[in-house]
Amino acid sequence: MRNTTSPGLPWMRLKRWIILVMILPLIVQVDANPIALVHRAYISAETLSVRMTLDAAEIEGVFQFHSAMPKDDFWGKADIEIEIPIWIPSAASERGPLAQQFIQAYREPAYHDFEKTDRSAWDAAIGFKFRIGKQDVPPVSFGVLKPAAVRSAWRREGYFCVIVTVMVPPRLLAAKFFGGAAETTISYRQPLRRAHFSSEFFYVPTFDDLPSGNSTADIKQYSMHLKNVSGSILNIGETKINAGYSAVLPLAHHRPVVFQVSAK
Repeated sequence: MRNTTSPGLPWMRLKRWIILVMILPLIVQVDANPIALVHRAYISAETLSVRMTLDAAEIEGVFQFHSAMPKDDFWGKADIEIEIPIWIPSAASERGPLAQQFIQAYREPAYHDFEKTDRSAWDAAIGFKFRIGKQDVPPVSFGVLKPAAVRSAWRREGYFCVIVTVMVPPRLLAAKFFGGAAETTISYRQPLRRAHFSSEFFYVPTFDDLPSGNSTADIKQYSMHLKNVSGSILNIGETKINAGYSAVLPLAHHRPVVFQVSAK
């Protein structure tokens, strides 16, 4: 966490946030979901729309962030740093063509300055967009991390975690951020992990720092809207969703959402 308006100030730590040091080859533990790293904050609403194909999940999430810190001049002027995790199959035999192209272009473990990177493989595999209202905010960097480099709740065998960093100018978000009214839309594509008979999707919600008495039980406020457009069967545990059908799933803190699409 850094005050981006005063480079001379030291780095500081907030309760339960881990500083991400963007110096290679040093990799430290990081948090995920979308997380506002400059502020101690919580997600006051999260609605995900997930379209499942045979090869990838097309994700669009609408989020509301609420600050858990008192408003003052220091926090009001600082940029808001948000990180978004995307999981990529780690084994070459479990990647589709787009995921394979991505890993060949951006090998792990490494961080990449977004503006200095050839984005052809990125756009083809991920297609990431971050919007506040109608204003697009481009990412500043992304890192490809092994499971040991991320918090334990986010680790899953067979995946790299791609951490995308976005710096949000205060004029776009800060004023509303403190009232919890700002609406942020994040969209991207997540390649599936392939196996012989199915392909796997993996996602874990994180709701750190919810105020006492708050929960994510209200499905109108926290939910995943899943649509099966794969042309095949989608399996969530013992539940099957046929092609063309939809389901609404609850979201709970550190409870993984994992399901498989049957291979044709």
